[in-house]
Amino acid sequence: MIRGWLRGKQPRPSDRQQKELRRMHDTGDDGISDLAALFSVSRPTVYRTLQRQPGST
Repeated sequence: MIRGWLRGKQPRPSDRQQKELRRMHDTGDDGISDLAALFSVSRPTVYRTLQRQPGST
């Protein structure tokens, strides 16, 4: 293992996508299923991302 490298899969969606996902969810125009399809992730991933990202809930 090279120093400073983490093993395993990279987080998905990226930090930028997570912030966008939070913003889109906060507007109330898109549902969880819509966001999952838009970002090509599963619904549980959307829920986990929303829990990690601070915002209005």
